[in-house]
Amino acid sequence: MSIEQRSDFAIEGLLLTIIFIGCVFGALGFSAVLLILQLKQDLRERQDKARAARARRLRLLKNGAEVLLDTLLSGAAKDELLKKLHPNTPDSELGLIPHAGPFHIFLSHNWQHGQSAMRIVKTRLRELLPDVEVFLDVDNLGGGKDHPHIDVSNYVLCYCTRRWFTNLPCVREIVRAVLRKKPCIALLEPDTSDQYAGHTETEARRILLSDDYIQGNIKTQMEKQVKDWRWEWDMPELEIPSGQQIIDVLFASAPVVWYRLSDPQDISMRLIGERLIPGFAHKYGEPYVQTAYVQDELEQIFRGDKLELAPFVEGRRFHLYVSEHNPGARGVAEELQRIAPGIKCTHDLQQLGECEHMMVLLSEITWTRGAATTAFVSEVVEATRMGVHRFLIHEIPGARLVDKEARHSCSFERFFMEDTTPKLLVKAKIYGEIAMNLAGDEWRKAGLIKTVQKLAKGDGKRKPVDSEIQQELDTHFPASRQARAGGASSEAELRSTRSLLQRERSHLGQESRRASCSAPSRCTERAPSSSRRFSDFAEFEQMNVDEFEQSDLTARERLELKRAANKRDSFTPNETAAPTGSSMSLPPEAPLPPPADEPDMNA
Repeated sequence: MSIEQRSDFAIEGLLLTIIFIGCVFGALGFSAVLLILQLKQDLRERQDKARAARARRLRLLKNGAEVLLDTLLSGAAKDELLKKLHPNTPDSELGLIPHAGPFHIFLSHNWQHGQSAMRIVKTRLRELLPDVEVFLDVDNLGGGKDHPHIDVSNYVLCYCTRRWFTNLPCVREIVRAVLRKKPCIALLEPDTSDQYAGHTETEARRILLSDDYIQGNIKTQMEKQVKDWRWEWDMPELEIPSGQQIIDVLFASAPVVWYRLSDPQDISMRLIGERLIPGFAHKYGEPYVQTAYVQDELEQIFRGDKLELAPFVEGRRFHLYVSEHNPGARGVAEELQRIAPGIKCTHDLQQLGECEHMMVLLSEITWTRGAATTAFVSEVVEATRMGVHRFLIHEIPGARLVDKEARHSCSFERFFMEDTTPKLLVKAKIYGEIAMNLAGDEWRKAGLIKTVQKLAKGDGKRKPVDSEIQQELDTHFPASRQARAGGASSEAELRSTRSLLQRERSHLGQESRRASCSAPSRCTERAPSSSRRFSDFAEFEQMNVDEFEQSDLTARERLELKRAANKRDSFTPNETAAPTGSSMSLPPEAPLPPPADEPDMNA
């Protein structure tokens, strides 16, 4: 290559350096851009995974996999089904009857009482089962009729409120579901107030079998409609179903109870979602076998063996005092101990002061059992005096057959009626905190777990009673009446009795008491009690509270000892026992008062 050619292709070192540096920085810049884009993509994927993790899916119990539903018919298969269901309908109108679908589940409800609940059901179903297709009239009606969509729905959920039984569209839907042999899910509303207008299973069955319902709703409203369906479906044998036929379809599987509280509602949604799983069945009267669970459901995340109970405050040994006079409380305590074996309970009133809490199980019969209620109220009053925390547990209403009767469940408003909670306890703010809720059947374990979790936190702080309330408690429930109502003696009574025995032994010998009797009749009357006290003194002095309670002292002797103990200040330290043979006279004995009336709990 010539010198001229070399000069043409020669590149100066500075320029080459600049080009090289530019390439390096360009590559670094390009790499940085790719890195940023990759980081953004990774961040988006992590966010999607986190969002999916927060979405509470319905998962199979055996392996934790998401539940997958059957694929619904579409296209030509759907058209063929519609032609089969409506043989006398022109092909041009098949797309209008129904105009949407198919669906996994059809939500039958009355707007007045069920619109908000069914919106929640649909929203949560779509969260649990992303592929689910749900018919809800306000979303899918589109100006047409709702009941034809039952033909292309796999299940029909019936929200059995008051107006659902009388509203014409709802009556038409259940009749069509029965005639089309569609499986139904009865969703029961336990709240019977006017706001939600629920019916229990017992009430629903009674309504469906009543002549008023059959004549006034089914036959009157459905006669013409069923006649039209005979022609439309080409089924001349079609007849209006009876009340029993509706019951057989509606309650072929166990009904589901609808709850608005979060944890029980998870159970209700799980039960609804399980019905949509291919092959699942929970026939009426058969035991429930769980197949799936809601992601992060309380029963799944709770581990009883890893539960840590807060340490006891000094001087306490028990988590709960469980009264024998509180109906159902012992059974609930045993259920709690099965969930968390570390929970310690006692039924001994003498150990009330050693308990973190006193269980107050609230049911229909808690405050309505006469003398038994009086005994329980006395124990609640004693806990209030001592500042022991009252742990409220409420048996919330259910709706299944005999559930209300088995648990004596009732609404919380029941406890504020005239014939229930004593007014004195209401004044003492017995309902000053939210009660733990217990339902029945499949919902019960979640309530027990929630209760155990609260007990595990401890927090059994002693709360002083307001002075005005304290005065009323002392007026209507003095200690002697409380002892008679509860059937137990207190530590103070035992200490008073021992003190009296010691003083009597110091000042009065058995022989001197006998010699001091001036009247034989009186001596005869008093000798057995006094003689027995002294002869058994060593035994009684060593007794603890339980032994003293089980001793054979009569009620008269105990009251006499207590009265004498209250008067022991009349003895002075310089008094000595009278010598044998002295003529020391005894003060006249005041007559024992008659048993006091039962305390006025509503004062």
